[in-house]
Amino acid sequence: MKKEKLFIGKDKKYYFALEDKRGNVLLRSQGYSRKDSAEKGLDSVKKNVKLRDSIKRNQSASGKYYFNVVAKNGEIVATSPVYHSKTGREGVIKSISS
Repeated sequence: MKKEKLFIGKDKKYYFALEDKRGNVLLRSQGYSRKDSAEKGLDSVKKNVKLRDSIKRNQSASGKYYFNVVAKNGEIVATSPVYHSKTGREGVIKSISS
């Protein structure tokens, strides 16, 4: 079960996140200056996360794994936390895509 969360950050910008049932963040957005923009970003993630080409897998300079959800226009809409293994990253991708 994924929980959608819309919130205002310390920088006064709007963010959204997808969390698992324990409250662990699976994805987090960039900051938006307007609430409706953050809501549109969340809608975009919900649509795009089911499309194979919208998930961009990456590895950080420190060797950790993460992924981005990318809109059709190429803009990064949300980013995952980093994972210690490819398996951890792939498990989260599978859980949010279903």
